[in-house]
Amino acid sequence: MINRYSYAPSSTGEVMGWISYEIYEHPTGGKQNNAHDTSLIIDLHMPRQLEDKVEAEYTEGTDAVAKSGTLGSAIVDAVNNFDGDFKGSLKNVMESAGKNLKDKAPELLGNVASAVAENSGITKAITGIDGEMVKRSIEKRTGSVPNPHEEMFFQNIGIREFTFQHKLISFDEKDSYTIQQILKNFKYHSSPGVSSENHRLLYPSQFRMKFYRWVNNRAMENEWLPKIEPCVLTSVEVNYAASDGWAVHPTGAPVDIELSLSFREIKPKF
Repeated sequence: MINRYSYAPSSTGEVMGWISYEIYEHPTGGKQNNAHDTSLIIDLHMPRQLEDKVEAEYTEGTDAVAKSGTLGSAIVDAVNNFDGDFKGSLKNVMESAGKNLKDKAPELLGNVASAVAENSGITKAITGIDGEMVKRSIEKRTGSVPNPHEEMFFQNIGIREFTFQHKLISFDEKDSYTIQQILKNFKYHSSPGVSSENHRLLYPSQFRMKFYRWVNNRAMENEWLPKIEPCVLTSVEVNYAASDGWAVHPTGAPVDIELSLSFREIKPKF
């Protein structure tokens, strides 16, 4: 039987819905348990904020194919359409190379100017003129500057992060006990275990979050909210005095607690 702790007024019938934290212990052997091996479920009311952010990673660089003009395109075509006729492919590339030299004459002149500038010291020693000045003079007379052919190159999709905040108010002793167990379990499952020889740390648990709402007296996942892949819990922050002051029950249990949880998906979502 799966252990379950609930501090979620919405799960008792309110229409606003709730979030369910499914916790999976990481077994030895490196593979995560399946969904039916859930070790614990914690139900809480909907968090204060719910944001879903997708970040695409790009780097800036030079498109070498575009910069090399028809020659680059011919090489790409030869690779993509190679049918075993090496001589024919080579002939097409060489023809494109000749055309490329003719079409790119102004740019080649600009490249010469750039080379002169890069070897400014040598140029000045020979001609007495600064290489950068030669480059700018050539560019002015040709009415053009080298095209850097800069573009953005896609690298990867960033791993999504989620932060959920919950305000936990204990109205009686039962609430205090439930909240205490919830906090202990979040802290426990975000922390590593220790091997029997005390030489190695064991992987913490992983989490899956699902958002639910009531539909015709049945708990259904809310299809309007993000689908979150398995996550690791990277931070558990507890404020035991969330009401701008210290308030406790006669038992010493805090009345107003704020819980902040930070998660990261274990891999990018494509």
